[in-house]
Amino acid sequence: MKRGILAISAALLLAAIMILPATGYTIKSENSPYPFSIGAEARPQFSIAAGEPAHELAAGAYTAERKPAYSIGTGKPYQYSLKVTPYRYSFNLANRVAAPPVPPVESIVPPVSTVTAEQAAAEQAAADQAAADQAAADQAAADQAAADQAAADQAAADQAAADQAAADQAAADQAAAAQAAAEAYTISGMVVDAETGTGIAALTVNLEQPAGTIINSAETAEDGSYSFADLMAGQYIVSVEITEGWETIEPAVVDLAENAVQDFTATKIPVAMPPVDVPADMPPAIA
Repeated sequence: MKRGILAISAALLLAAIMILPATGYTIKSENSPYPFSIGAEARPQFSIAAGEPAHELAAGAYTAERKPAYSIGTGKPYQYSLKVTPYRYSFNLANRVAAPPVPPVESIVPPVSTVTAEQAAAEQAAADQAAADQAAADQAAADQAAADQAAADQAAADQAAADQAAADQAAADQAAAAQAAAEAYTISGMVVDAETGTGIAALTVNLEQPAGTIINSAETAEDGSYSFADLMAGQYIVSVEITEGWETIEPAVVDLAENAVQDFTATKIPVAMPPVDVPADMPPAIA
């Protein structure tokens, strides 16, 4: 019976040795009421012999190995303890390749200025003078632009006033023309004998517009009067066709804006009497 129990215990122990490192189980101390606990965490232990930094090692310059280590001990009959040191690592350095030396960083020192205080003051004064000149030029340009704008505005206002005056005058002229066109005017007068002052009848008086184009004719009455009625405003030429025995009468220009009177005076041409032959023996006339 005892031998069977021992065989079973040995089998379980061997199983634990094979399984526990992979599953994470650890054997607790003898004071634990249970021989096993669940949830153990593997904590590898490392040891490195060389002090060369890893970033300075070339590829293939080292090899790593890991080997599990176990130990079994018994304290009392039928109680066993298992100590596991999981995965001890060891590094074997092969051919080390030294990293190239890092060149020293040269400090950049700004060059020392050799400008003297007098030169700096002169340069500052020149810069201030240039800024003042630029400001004066900008102000002059602004003033000129304002003056030009004011002149342009004044010219535009004057042009607008002139245009308005012209429009008003055109409207007034149009109104006067319309008023004149709406009214009818008359040109009348007399043709009289320059010697006696009496009117000359049966003379033809012509109304021309423009000159040379007869638009109406009238014959003088017994008292020498004539008349042209229902005339529009405008300029007319009045001429008289004189008969034989009268001197030519110059035509008259009439600017018709209201009723007008135009008289003419006719002068007879003197008649030359033929000389009378008087006999030599004829006694003189007795007064």
